[in-house]
Amino acid sequence: MYDIATPAVITFLVGFAVLLVAGVVALAAGTAQLVTTLRSERQVRIARHETIGAHYFGLAGSH
Repeated sequence: MYDIATPAVITFLVGFAVLLVAGVVALAAGTAQLVTTLRSERQVRIARHETIGAHYFGLAGSH
């Protein structure tokens, strides 16, 4: 049952599996990067609001 097409099919399947794994890894890395970016953006936004709030409350407290 072993013929010339079998090595080609195996090569194709292995190549496809490698590309599939590479795609999943790239997707996971992209998702992790996006989550990290969004998290840092949120931290910056929270810090900015705290700074603005402290500024206004500081002004309100001084009057």
